[in-house]
Order: sequence, then C-alpha cells, then structure tokens
Amino acid sequence: MLVVFGIIFTVSTKFIQLRYFGRMWRVIGGVAVAITLGGPGAVFWMWMIALVGMATSLVECTLAQTYKRRLPDGSFRGGPATYIRHGLGKSFNWLVVIYASCLLASFALGFNAFQANTIAGAAETASASTGGSPESSWLRSPASSSTEASSASQRSPTSSCPSWRSSTFSWHSSSSPSTSPKCPRCSATAFMILLSGVYQPGNEDADGIVVTQNALTAGRGEWTMYVLTLAILLFSFSSIMYNYYLGETALRELIPSKIATHILRWAVIAIVLVGAIAPGATAVFFFSDPLMGLLALANLTAILMLLPTALGVVKDYTEQLKSGVDKPVFDPAKFPGLNLDATAWEDAAVNTDAAPARRRRK
Repeated sequence: MLVVFGIIFTVSTKFIQLRYFGRMWRVIGGVAVAITLGGPGAVFWMWMIALVGMATSLVECTLAQTYKRRLPDGSFRGGPATYIRHGLGKSFNWLVVIYASCLLASFALGFNAFQANTIAGAAETASASTGGSPESSWLRSPASSSTEASSASQRSPTSSCPSWRSSTFSWHSSSSPSTSPKCPRCSATAFMILLSGVYQPGNEDADGIVVTQNALTAGRGEWTMYVLTLAILLFSFSSIMYNYYLGETALRELIPSKIATHILRWAVIAIVLVGAIAPGATAVFFFSDPLMGLLALANLTAILMLLPTALGVVKDYTEQLKSGVDKPVFDPAKFPGLNLDATAWEDAAVNTDAAPARRRRK
C-alpha cells in the first residue's frame, strides 16, 4: 500500500521529488534488522520505498504545516491527528482515536523498548569484545552484489514485507522532509553489513545491532565497536525522547489530562527497562509491527482524502517560485474554505508584501 499510495502521490504532484531534488538538499540498528529478516533484497525495497515515499512525505508534511495550530503558550501543534480533525471534520474523530492510539502504543511503548534493547545489545557486545570472523573481508563485493540481486528478485513482496516496512518507519514517523539524508545513511549501513561477510542468510534470530557492530569491526578492528556503541547510545537516547514526545502528543489527543501524562512517563520508564532485558531486538520490534501498519493505514487514508488541499498548497508554492519569489510564503487568506488557524501564520502578510521587493533585487 505504501508503494501504491506513493506512486499515486508521485504522479499527482508531477514527480515533485525529482523536480525539487536540488532544493531539497539546501537508523543504524533498523537496517540490520531489515537485512536479517528479509535478506539483502531488503536494501532494494528500502530504495524503492524511499523513492516513492518522498512524494508521500511531502504531502504529509504539507498538510501538517497547513493545518497546524498555535497554542496559548505560543508553541504549535500539528501532525496527522491535527489535519484529520480540522481537515476532515468532526465526523472523522474516530480516525483520530485510531491514529493516536496506535501512535501511543507503537512509538511511546514499542519502539522505546526497541531502542532500549538496541542500547543494551550494543553495550553487551562491546563488553564481551566479540568482533567479526577473521576471514571476513571488505572485498567480497561481487558475491554480495549477486546475492542482493538474487534475493531481491526471488523473494516475494510478502516475504520481504517485514524488511521494507522497517525501512519506512523513520520515514513515516518524522514530520520533516528528511527522507533524502536518511537514505544514504541507511544504504551505507546496509552495504557495510553485506560487504563485511558477517551476514548469514537464514539467520533471522541474529540481533540487528550486533550484526552492525561485527560488520564494522571486521573491516576496521575491535576499537570501532566502542565508538559505535557510544554513537548508538546517543542516537537511541535521543530517539527515546522523541518517541516519548510523539506518545505524549498522541495522549493529549485522547486524554488531555496531566495525570494521564504522568502515568505515561512512568510507563515509558518501565517499558525501557523491560526492553533492555528482552531476549532480542526482533522480538521487541514485532510488538509494534501490526500497530505501525494500522497507524500507516489511518494516516495514508487521511492524506489521500486531503490530497486536493495539499496539491493546492504545492501549486501556490510553485507559482510563487515561477513569479520570482526566492522563499515562498504560505498565506492562509488564499485558502478561505479551509479550517486553518490564521494566528499560526501571522508573518504571512508581511512576507507577502515583501515579495515584490525580493523580486526586484533578484
């Protein structure tokens, strides 16, 4: 469905991810799990999802910005729950409940347990000083290339499902158009694993972060394991904070209560401890997999229904670029039929008035 919806959004936006690729340039453990579950062919599906997913991400981020709300304390609230509530109306509040519930369970609980498991696995491997096998080499490239091509062609989309679904999690959970920088990082991690020789086909129980560590030490020595462990610690810790933020935002959509927020905080602490002692990353990962699928379905349904609105905003952006505006500005006054928060765009009128001056300077 992600591929189909991505193709629809790509065609609808006239391949905007390619047209604006130049302007766009102004997850380590997850890749290893994808490879161990679905084989080297997972890299192919990761690329395909990234290619068509950029258009979906653009539509999603456009809607999130368009329908964002300014809160009394001056901060902003946006995202799928907001554009479902204000874009589709009260009759679709049930979809908000489904989305927020899945977001709360999958990210605040499930993926936080996964991140804790990643930290614990990396620390355990580093303390045991287990590197890659001596015969591993960074120059096993032809065999790895043929293995990847064979795996991608022989595995059916169904058997590869867990792999390429995992590669889309970072894409889908973010509210910023950052698909492009993530894809090279994920690809670099994938090639490092495949070229190191530590990947063993059929070993689906292998811990993802251990595979990544062994791949790095196989080519650069055991000292790199400690550097990678520190990097994983920092990355996972920041991810846990971000996942909690997503969970708290979802909880406010369901139960706007301070007591509920405090309960969530203690629950996240507990789930992090449980995740750290879980038997493996894949076991923790599969807890959130069905919820993530439902979460994606709810969100994709909403953005498909709101696609005409997103296309209208993109069209306005394109027209401003064609008219000579270097930095287009969204003006809610141009979209009077939408339920928008004009206070969230208080600088629109000022910036719009400054546009002729910018054109003259250019």
